[in-house]
Amino acid sequence: MSLTNCKSVAVSSLPGESEFAQYLYKKLDDNRLKEFSADLDISINTGETKSVKGKIFVKKDEYIFVNINFLGIELGRAEITPDSIKFINRIEKTFYFGNIASLNALYKIDLSYSQIETLISKGFIFDKSENKKRFKNRIAENGDSFYFTYSNEKGIYVKSIYDKKSFRESGIEITDGNSSFYLFAALFNYNGNSTYPENIKININTEIEKADIEIGIGKIMENKLKTRSFNVNSRYSEIKL
Repeated sequence: MSLTNCKSVAVSSLPGESEFAQYLYKKLDDNRLKEFSADLDISINTGETKSVKGKIFVKKDEYIFVNINFLGIELGRAEITPDSIKFINRIEKTFYFGNIASLNALYKIDLSYSQIETLISKGFIFDKSENKKRFKNRIAENGDSFYFTYSNEKGIYVKSIYDKKSFRESGIEITDGNSSFYLFAALFNYNGNSTYPENIKININTEIEKADIEIGIGKIMENKLKTRSFNVNSRYSEIKL
């Protein structure tokens, strides 16, 4: 389905739309946070449970950077940009530098950098070229929830779930009809007027791994990342995909 000839969504041209649709339109156009970070508390269960600290940095349209540490010692770092992916494992002394298509091929999931960034910063995936009618048609509801869905011709389906009363997002489900990829993230613990959850529980099932992940999210800060070095020495070996 081609959307290249569609007029883009404009909030000012949407009188009479539902409150929830207006809420999503407003969120779509909100570009105040162009560069931000947050501290992370991460627990990963793949048969045994490991708990680590982390930090995520996002710069709009440029990169998503994450580093993981334990007791102040860096265990690894990863970065995705519009055309690349980099990963260093300090424990096993391995690294991988490639393109984002390699990530999609590894996990059998076809999402672009901009879609991944939008999912992190907005909570749903949209196509900026979609017109008002198509955007509105992506919204559905049941007794307690609103849904905003995204799908493409390659089999990707993303459903973002919102509480009907508060409009706060409660879950994100991602499936791929062409593989066994499945991810469900439950979002909860919103304090005060916060627009982001303090806790996320993720169940992920792919052809290469299964995991239950719990993430505690610290305060969102408008911080700049000082260094994004991915230098490795001769003791590191390259991961072959």
